Amino acid sequence: MLDSVLNPETPSSLRRRLWVVGAACLGLGLSLAGCVEDDDGDTGGDDTFRERVIGVGYCPPELCGSNSDIGGAFSFDSRSVDANANMIFVTAITPEGDEAVIRVLRDRLELQVGDNPPLQNDEIVGSQLVFDHVEDGVATGERTIIHVDGFQLDAVETWSSPKAQYSTYTFTFRDSDEPEEDRKPLCAEYPWPDSFGLDNLDSTAGLLVQSESYDWYGRAIENVEDPFDWATLGCMGGAYAKKVLMGYDPHHPGTPGEEGKPDLQQNEVMMRMLTARYCEGENHTDPGTPLYWQNEWGWNNFDDTEVELEALWTPDGVACLNTPRLVDRAAVEADCGTLPTCDDFDAADYHMASYRVL
Repeated sequence: MLDSVLNPETPSSLRRRLWVVGAACLGLGLSLAGCVEDDDGDTGGDDTFRERVIGVGYCPPELCGSNSDIGGAFSFDSRSVDANANMIFVTAITPEGDEAVIRVLRDRLELQVGDNPPLQNDEIVGSQLVFDHVEDGVATGERTIIHVDGFQLDAVETWSSPKAQYSTYTFTFRDSDEPEEDRKPLCAEYPWPDSFGLDNLDSTAGLLVQSESYDWYGRAIENVEDPFDWATLGCMGGAYAKKVLMGYDPHHPGTPGEEGKPDLQQNEVMMRMLTARYCEGENHTDPGTPLYWQNEWGWNNFDDTEVELEALWTPDGVACLNTPRLVDRAAVEADCGTLPTCDDFDAADYHMASYRVL
């Protein structure tokens, strides 16, 4: 079922489209969070291939659904209580083959068997996460297994200030009826440009973050009363990982809502801004579209690139919109209805402003 997803003979129109930081971003991987290239992940072409992009790699279709705009991550309830749209977590298997209880504590995965001390860090390499496919709330009998192949402690630092460090993982996946030798990388290898300064960071790595719940399209999963037991997995180049590495993470140091510590609503603002989801409709951007942003705390110092205000953002979308970063305004208003321009709005009243490059 997944061969077509990763088939190297896939036509060029369907090959993965990668989010990369352009030269105008002046070393985003090192320090500057003010300039990014946004991400919608639409692969285009023949949808029957169901090719998906998860960050700089692929995502199996049963995790990601049909071909559409993406947020670049998927979330699961580690207690096996709630399901996202397509999957429900079933169990974890230790490297020794024992079923285990799973916990995600901030950015660390732990596995525990009985009263034994939990397996942590390198001890979890070789473990498996098993997911049932779900359709209309009912398990279909098909399963996907994600293998934990690597772990690196505190491998990457946030691109914004204040700084925080995150551990990274490498994953492969297979359908349960496929042999282990047919495992495919969840995040495809990508050579970082020299300007990134990321020679020591594995491009096939992913983040695993506690207490957030987003679907594949970058939308917060509804009806999650307590996200504590949820975890989100995203590849390094995806929109979700970008959000986290720009300092938008529930575990970032500080008091929620105060300077340096975005709260859950402000995290949602960032996700919407990155994916150009101006309303409750579609995402209106392509990978590689240059974008600058600023928050109410003034985290970013812009270079001399000429920009103009695109939009002011709320957790529900934009409060106002000038010229969209990529598509025609008519296309956005066909999706969202009439939107005001920002002429009569004060940016100081909003947490986030985005800027398009002229």
